[in-house]
Amino acid sequence: MSRTYPWPLFATAVAMFVMFVAADPHAAGRRPGDVHLLVLSTTSDRGELDPCGCATNNKGGLGRRATFVDSLRTANGGVLLLDGGDYAHPTLTRDDRVNSFILRTMGELNYDAMTLGELELYRGPKYVQSIVESSKIPIVLANVKYAASGKSVGQPFLLHEVKGVSCAIIGLLGQDFGDGEGKFSELGFTVDDPFQTAQKLVPEVRKQADLVIVLAHLGSSDALKLPKSVPGIDLIIFGHYPGSVAASQLEGAIAVRPGQRGEYVGETQLVVNPENKIVSFSGKAVALSVKTIKEEPRIAAEIKALKEKLPAEPPGKESG
Repeated sequence: MSRTYPWPLFATAVAMFVMFVAADPHAAGRRPGDVHLLVLSTTSDRGELDPCGCATNNKGGLGRRATFVDSLRTANGGVLLLDGGDYAHPTLTRDDRVNSFILRTMGELNYDAMTLGELELYRGPKYVQSIVESSKIPIVLANVKYAASGKSVGQPFLLHEVKGVSCAIIGLLGQDFGDGEGKFSELGFTVDDPFQTAQKLVPEVRKQADLVIVLAHLGSSDALKLPKSVPGIDLIIFGHYPGSVAASQLEGAIAVRPGQRGEYVGETQLVVNPENKIVSFSGKAVALSVKTIKEEPRIAAEIKALKEKLPAEPPGKESG
């Protein structure tokens, strides 16, 4: 027996469903028990406080980052906020009040974890130790030790739960950023092979966490090799690596390049099923546009006051 349908009502329902899916790309694939996680990421701020000053697309600034992050926290509930290192200015002689202000403000933004890059380590063990002791942000760095003591610079990994999903966050640093593998040794650090470190550590943390996230402050060729060399990584956030690219699949892992100089924030949506597998993802590198995102007033005022105290930027060697 054939069925008859009230076609006007059916057509209206279909149209409403299509509009709903178009507004929410995850809607069609949603299942009961799926968890939607939002991961925000930054890297390579390189001592920048202000927008880039670009003629056609002026963007960036620490005050706009604060506004953007706070708005997404309000809209999404649980958010994971991570940094891939190199927040410090590349000129070693630059007034360190800039670096201290950035680190303090990132702590106020409640970053869940960060790793360190070569721009921090190039300032030496005492400087790095002061970062570790003063920062409100947990520092993960699995393959770097102080040469004098043999003590690890940061935690090898951090366990952090978001919306009931346990995330293991690992930090890795490359061994060579153009100055030779002996550079870190001369400065007083021991940097182990990041691939060997990850090959040992990732299987261990998989036993303790639902998802494995790596903050990979590596050179570009090493960064691309990491997911193939080390199976079991769910999400890689590339630090140091230039450019900004939306989340993409790379050898079984999801890879994110969140941009440089404070101009972008990586925004990655993960859909995790009840078996704690990522079943879909989407993402983009969001430009912190001067036209559309307002500065957080308090931070804007503090930046203005800081700049009034700073001397003109002196000439000096850039470290990266």
